[in-house]
Amino acid sequence: MIHTHTNISAQMTALHRAAMRNDLESLEELLALGTRLEDRQHEGRTPLHLAAREGHVEAVFMLLAGGAVIEARDPNGVSALHFASLYNHLDVMNVLLRRGASVRARNSAGQTPLHCAAVRGHREAVWLLVSAGADPDSRDRDGFTPAALAAERGYLNNLADILSDTNETLLAESADMICDWRYR
Repeated sequence: MIHTHTNISAQMTALHRAAMRNDLESLEELLALGTRLEDRQHEGRTPLHLAAREGHVEAVFMLLAGGAVIEARDPNGVSALHFASLYNHLDVMNVLLRRGASVRARNSAGQTPLHCAAVRGHREAVWLLVSAGADPDSRDRDGFTPAALAAERGYLNNLADILSDTNETLLAESADMICDWRYR
């Protein structure tokens, strides 16, 4: 039998561990027992954050069906959609978007899930987010657009056709901004 609030390691509950490992049998049992879905582990993350970060679409679906808060944020303002976008977990992104996750959510650095996908050069994730209404012109706290972050990491050629459809001058502005930032 699983105890619902057992602290296994690093302040993780049994539900955190099951979500992180995609242990669907344990998830089902824990959810049936009424385990709290919004408990946080040592980094301030919920089981939904961990399942999304690891790309476990079944666990994400079960947690959402069980009542997990889709827009829960960790201490850095990161949502499950930020994690799925950063790690290019397209199936998880699709589930989150269909269930109403915000493409406009911002972390503490002012970055949206689109910034997270662009900074890693994840073409399909960028396309999915833009198709879902993400704003390619959005700027983070430092003034960087997703295109600027992609350019800084050498991914702009891979993403330019998706991100540049909004505004050709945006790419030029982003390149200028990166040059200015690097030589401050």
